[in-house]
Amino acid sequence: INTPRLNQKGIYYFKNYISLLTKAFLIDLKKFKRIQFNSFFSPFTFFMLAAFFFKKTEKKILIFPRGELLQRNLAFKKRIYIKFINFYAFFKNISLVATSQIEYDQLSKIYKNINIMQCSDFLDVWNEELKLDKFHIDKKKIKLIFISNFYPNKNIIFLINIIKNLPINFVLDIYGNSSDQEYLSLIEKEIKNLDLTERVSLNKAVPNEKVIELFSKYNAFIFPTLSENFGYVVYE
Repeated sequence: INTPRLNQKGIYYFKNYISLLTKAFLIDLKKFKRIQFNSFFSPFTFFMLAAFFFKKTEKKILIFPRGELLQRNLAFKKRIYIKFINFYAFFKNISLVATSQIEYDQLSKIYKNINIMQCSDFLDVWNEELKLDKFHIDKKKIKLIFISNFYPNKNIIFLINIIKNLPINFVLDIYGNSSDQEYLSLIEKEIKNLDLTERVSLNKAVPNEKVIELFSKYNAFIFPTLSENFGYVVYE
């Protein structure tokens, strides 16, 4: 694939995971000082690691789990994958990078023989002035907002049940993306079963630069998460 803006050497495009696996074998790892993956359970990470397993390289491989291992009740296939990484580390130079002390402690318990590092996230500085006159409490309709990706550890089912027990003038808008279709279906089913379709809405994630502006349109942010590796949305 050639584009005017990204017609550079070292940029690889993959149409599907089979294409990814095939081309990964052809990548010359000698060109790179480090190999970094920004997710632990991503299929992209798995297929790339599988391809690199058969390539001779002593390059350091960095994996940023981004809190994915802090989730409770991980599916069986994810638990198998965790063991696979332990096996993989016997043959390749792998390091896991935590972005918080909580995540560092969790990774250290799971992986005794893999190097664990900690590198905290950088914070953006909000320079725009917020017009406080926009903030007001509308007692006729209390608007609550939840912003985060849809994972079981975010406790969204519990959150929906909270709304059921609040007065009918409380409404909740949920924003985020879901890579777990099974969990998303559970959320949709819970909203329907509790007859909250008029009070709870599911919405796609908004761009990062729009999050603070979106917050200003609500009375309160509600976030009953069970675990976070950083919790950037709290800062926002």
